[in-house]
Order: sequence, then C-alpha cells, then structure tokens
Amino acid sequence: MVSGIRGAGVQRATTAPFAEHVKVPATTKALAELAMTGGASSVVFLPEQGVAAQSWSFPYKTGLPKQMNVPQPPRGPLRGTVIVNVSGHTNGGVVDRACAWAEQAHAARGVKPGDDARAFVALRAACERATDALLADRSRTLGSATIALPDGKSLDLPRATFDQLLSASSKSTDPALRKLAADGDRALRKLYAATNTYQVTLRLPDGRVVEHKDVPRNQPGRIEWATRIPVELPANLRGEVTLECYPSGSMKAGGYIEQRQYKLHLGDDLFDVDDAVLAADAFRADHREVRWDTPHEDTDRAESGVGPAPVPRVEL
Repeated sequence: MVSGIRGAGVQRATTAPFAEHVKVPATTKALAELAMTGGASSVVFLPEQGVAAQSWSFPYKTGLPKQMNVPQPPRGPLRGTVIVNVSGHTNGGVVDRACAWAEQAHAARGVKPGDDARAFVALRAACERATDALLADRSRTLGSATIALPDGKSLDLPRATFDQLLSASSKSTDPALRKLAADGDRALRKLYAATNTYQVTLRLPDGRVVEHKDVPRNQPGRIEWATRIPVELPANLRGEVTLECYPSGSMKAGGYIEQRQYKLHLGDDLFDVDDAVLAADAFRADHREVRWDTPHEDTDRAESGVGPAPVPRVEL
C-alpha cells in the first residue's frame, strides 16, 4: 500500500492509500537497470490493482506518446503509480571522469563505493575543486591536486592522469581513453541518481492542469536510479488525460515524448490499436524504398531520411 510522498515542503499524496499494481516492483527494477546501462529517462504508469487497463508505446523518433485505455474507470478517484528513472543517455565531462577515477582509486584501498547520496555529491564537489585547480594552472607548475574524500582521507590527482581525463573520448582509438570516457558517463548518471527530483503534470479533459513539482526520490539520502510516484485523478473522470513525467530541469517530455508522455483514455474515445496498425502498414507501403523488418532497414531509412514505422507495441 502507498499513500504518497513529501517534497519541497508540500504534501504530494493521494487522498487514500491504494494497492499498487503487481508489476510495480519489477518495472522499477527494469527502469533502474535501463538507466544504469545508458537508457534515456523513461516513464511507466501503472494503475492501482483492480483497474483494467491496456497501454501501447511507439518507436523513438515517431513523435507519438504512449496510449492507455481504461475502459471502465472507477467511480471514485483513479490512483496509480508513475515510475520514472534518471537519464543514462548522457556524456560526462572531466569532473565526472575524475570522480570515477577517485572512486576506483578509493576502492583499490579497500573502500567500496556505497549508495550514500550526500557522500557522492561531496566527492564530486571535491573532484571539481581539484580539476579546477589544475585547469587554472596554465603554467603547469602543479604536479597534482588533492581530492579530499568524504571519509576524511584524500587522494592526489596527478597532472598526467588529469591530462588523460581531459583527452578521454568515446571516439578515441585508445581503449584506455574510451574507458575513462565511459567511466565518466557512468559517474554523471550516478550524480543524477543522487540528486534528481521529478515533475509530474496531468492535463485533465476540462483543461485543468495538476502539477507536482520537484517530487523527491523515494529515498533522498540514497543513490536511486528509479523512483515511484503515486498519483491520483479526480473521481468520475472521463475523456482524455495527458500525463507527463520527467526529471526536473530536463528538456521535459518534448525531448523524448515516446517514453515520457501518456494519453490516458478514460471510458470515452478509446485508443484504436487496429487503426494504429493499419496506419503503420500504410506508412511502410508509402516508403517502399525501405526494406522493412530486414537487417537493411536502418541503413535504408538513414539513406532516404525516413523515420521508423509507427507500429504500436504492447506495454501493459
């Protein structure tokens, strides 16, 4: 059972506890793993137990939001859980690479990285001070800079190592430099998991907009890759509701509408998946220059400038 969350000094809660959908734990885990491995921030909405629903999503770059049908919405409020993850589709800079290097050097001393969010943020701040010092030293008189660790210990970041961190790139021909870049990317994802808050917006059929701003992670003191947010729609609601969720300060839903926005159809004007399938078939027929559903599809689409076919994929 969940009853709500608290953030920014404001109660963000449903008016009564509810039983979450049985898929909430598994979905939360899957979204966390997606973020850890480089997936963009995505959203899944699961209505509470006992509410029958179906949902579909579309391929990236179709510009189509997810669709959910709730043929028989409850007479009372419709409650459910929004699950959102941090963005793993990101590129770290030299500070993030230094942070990853510091964590690995500290681990070599026998201290494994933990999930304490404040400690990680403090480590990154210390790495930023050290890298700033080396960047500012244009005469290169400094042989190293000290990284003060949260546990009171310290590490010296050698100038030679710092130069490697600056040169690191995912496109480098040097495997060591590619690894440093990848480590920095992971460190930036971890920073998001240590600091993220989220925005939830619900646009109701009558034009009203309900916003939940800067919703905290479930465990603000911990590294958290995916967060569960309880939401509630008013009683006796029918029609289309637009639900959006995204990390605070991000490009909002527009940057990835296919995974950050839902059209919820409550009772009326249900999404017609058969029509969507026919539309996808027609799209393919209009672009016969693409060898659809073959190993050549991506190359053909890139050469002809054709987007993906808007095929609806069953989500729930």
